[in-house]
Amino acid sequence: MTQVLALAAGGLAATGLRLWWQARRDHRRQTTLRALAERLPHAATVEIHDIRDDGSRLHVRVTPR
Repeated sequence: MTQVLALAAGGLAATGLRLWWQARRDHRRQTTLRALAERLPHAATVEIHDIRDDGSRLHVRVTPR
């Protein structure tokens, strides 16, 4: 029983660490995109195509306010 609890705790910790890392990476990407959008000249548009580590894709069109 103790071994099962230790394995479950280890798996939960690994999952939590992965989620924390993904949230941190996504926050850095958002900060970068925000900084990029603030520096764009009026009426400029930038399109970003990103393929993430897990194979998912992100397509973003950035335009200034």
